Formats: sequence, C-alpha cells, structure tokens
Amino acid sequence: MQRAGSETLLKTDLEQSKEAIKSEIRKQLKLKEGAENLKKVATDKKTIAQCNSILKEATAKLQDLHDDLQDLNARVSDDTPCKYINCCFREQIQSS
Repeated sequence: MQRAGSETLLKTDLEQSKEAIKSEIRKQLKLKEGAENLKKVATDKKTIAQCNSILKEATAKLQDLHDDLQDLNARVSDDTPCKYINCCFREQIQSS
C-alpha cells in the first residue's frame, strides 16, 4: 500500500517538475522574442551584439529545457522512478 502512495507522490512531483519546465520555456521564448524584436530595430552594433548574445543564451537554454522535458515525459510514461528529479530540476529552475 505504501508503494502506491509513493508512486502517486512521484507522479505528482514529476508533473510539478514538468509544469515548472514549461513555465521556464515560456519565459525563455518571450525573452527570445523580445531580443529578436529589439534586434530588428536596433541601429548600433553594441545593441545588436547584446541581442545576439541574448538570443544565443536563450536558444541554448531552450534546448536544455526541451531535453529535460523529454526526459520527464519519458519517465512519466514509463513510470520510472527518478531521484534526480527532486534535487536537480528544482535547483536548475530556481537558479534561473
């Protein structure tokens, strides 16, 4: 009986982690969109360089988040326990 309870907690934790990652993805997409819009109207090289830097960082972060989300989706569908979720994903998202 305790196993069913811990599986429910794990699934809830996985779902919460997925939602946190999706939220961070939305944030990064908005940041990327803003940088793209600013780059379109920028006239000086410094601003364009800053936009390029933001775009590069956002793109890399989005790729990492997408990979994390795929991993979580696989774990949710496989019901595979993962101790890694609790410590690493929360730290990564909170530090962003």
